[in-house]
Amino acid sequence: MPERAVGRLITWNADRSYGFVRRDHGVGDVFVSGKEVRHSGISEGDLKIGMRLAFELWQDDNGRRPWATNISVVSKAPA
Repeated sequence: MPERAVGRLITWNADRSYGFVRRDHGVGDVFVSGKEVRHSGISEGDLKIGMRLAFELWQDDNGRRPWATNISVVSKAPA
């Protein structure tokens, strides 16, 4: 079963449709793809640096960087 985590969006490249979340607990940043964002029902245009997201961590058997899936917004970015 995948691990559930919470973190803050630290980068988002709208042109390339990906970014990274820094976990509140744990080591390393987590890759976020636009496909997973859309699949979770979130508009990519609503993503803002600093917003908090909850997500499940997935990692393949090749040991690549973990990525986020089943993403939800915990709180909007600070003003």
